[in-house]
Amino acid sequence: MAGLNGYRYVDPGLVSRLGVGAPADWGLHLNGRAGGGVDWALSAVTGAGFKRPDTDGRVNYEARVGWSGDGLTLAVGGYRGTRALADGTATRYHTARRSTAVVAWTDERFRLGAQFVRADNWNRVTSPLPDAARGWSAWGSYRIRPDFALFARHDRADPSTRQDPRRKDRYSQVGLEWRKSPHLRIALVGKRQESASPSRQLRATEVGIWGQLDF
Repeated sequence: MAGLNGYRYVDPGLVSRLGVGAPADWGLHLNGRAGGGVDWALSAVTGAGFKRPDTDGRVNYEARVGWSGDGLTLAVGGYRGTRALADGTATRYHTARRSTAVVAWTDERFRLGAQFVRADNWNRVTSPLPDAARGWSAWGSYRIRPDFALFARHDRADPSTRQDPRRKDRYSQVGLEWRKSPHLRIALVGKRQESASPSRQLRATEVGIWGQLDF
């Protein structure tokens, strides 16, 4: 995802923003290519994320299959497990599941793409009440010069479709990036996030400079 969007250093992707996935996890990871532009990945992980190398004795499984050709990328993925939440002191009521799909097109100057995600009982493994989250993200960028690019992104999500179905989450960003060198990227970015439910509405607007230095 980070390679398709191109601006992971400004903000994490939809899955991380919604809290229904981690960028990395401890475990066994396999990947390869099947020919014809098809690639795949399989993982057996702890489910706790790289910040918490823990397990509840159950293996979590994640899989992805994709196809790329002529700048177009299509991919689907899935996750199933208990996320190391159902340890010896907690009762397991549910299994966490997540489904994702991505479509993107890139060339030397343009990036366009969209991601869709649905997660069931991601944080409800040890809760008797079920819940689900769903959302989508769309992004685009245009390199106006070799060292300057315009980019934008918009996310819409329903973080709790069963327990709080009227809760909504919206996120937008727009920015101008300057590539000082192949190792240094600097971006002037404006962001806006809205979280609304019947009981409260939260809005945040932010303007700042973000950078990435590669070694």
